Amino acid sequence: MNTLSMKKWATLCVRVAVPGAAIAAVLAACGTMAEPNQALDRAHASYRALQSDPQATVLAPSEMSQASEALRTADAAWTHGEKQQTVDHLAYLAQQRIAIARETTGTKTWEKAIAAAKTGMAADKAQAEIDQARGNASVARQDTRDKSAELAVAKAGAQQDKARATDLEMQLRDLNAKQTDRGDVITLGDVLFDSSRSELRSGGLRDMSKLVSFFKLHPKRTAMIEGFTDSQGSDALNNDLSQRRAAAVRDALIAQGVVADRLSIRGYGAAYPASTNTTVAGRQMNRRVEIVLSDEDGIAKAR
Repeated sequence: MNTLSMKKWATLCVRVAVPGAAIAAVLAACGTMAEPNQALDRAHASYRALQSDPQATVLAPSEMSQASEALRTADAAWTHGEKQQTVDHLAYLAQQRIAIARETTGTKTWEKAIAAAKTGMAADKAQAEIDQARGNASVARQDTRDKSAELAVAKAGAQQDKARATDLEMQLRDLNAKQTDRGDVITLGDVLFDSSRSELRSGGLRDMSKLVSFFKLHPKRTAMIEGFTDSQGSDALNNDLSQRRAAAVRDALIAQGVVADRLSIRGYGAAYPASTNTTVAGRQMNRRVEIVLSDEDGIAKAR
């Protein structure tokens, strides 16, 4: 339910006339009405914009489905009155799914135009489609970057009273880092991986490039990369999957220039859950990879 729907419901609670015992039920419904969530409203707006592109449902049906499912999970958490932090996180994951669908659409449009050119389509028409596809892909990538930056700023806004206006803090905000007793921790949701797989999705490499830039700017910092799963499945399978996902993130950073000696990994399986394992939303939060950054001297606190 978006902000507009919330206002309509509030108006109904004020204006509707009900007899006798029904008044108590209406008042109870009004009293338990959830507060609007701006992050969730923005995610819905992004999804509607994506739906308006006819190519999205044709070229990226799987990514669209995953984006829709992520949005439904966030809606369910909001409807059931879960903590704002949980709803904000799930809305963020939905935005990432939407961005992946948008970028996939642009990329496949480009590939379709190139394939058409190779099959003998008239050169001028093929070139026109290639140029259009290139422009669409560029716009999609820029829009994805803009949305990611907007979400990073929004998430950091809640901590502005504690933040210092330094270059380091601006970089950590862009990475969606959270301050903990172990240091700054960057959480990568399961949006980077397919179910039960450890290979990074192509869209997940965008986040890796931000981390690579951070390590280049802070050459003394190291990181512990930790993988986690939900409680579904055996301990042996979960420990192995969490270790392989942590290794996949490490290998992606090394491939982009980060020295291997600065990175260590550990898989914890279902241990140290971030949320409950009794709900879909909680299990999605538990399936994650955390990157624990050291201080400027390269020292990080052990778990």
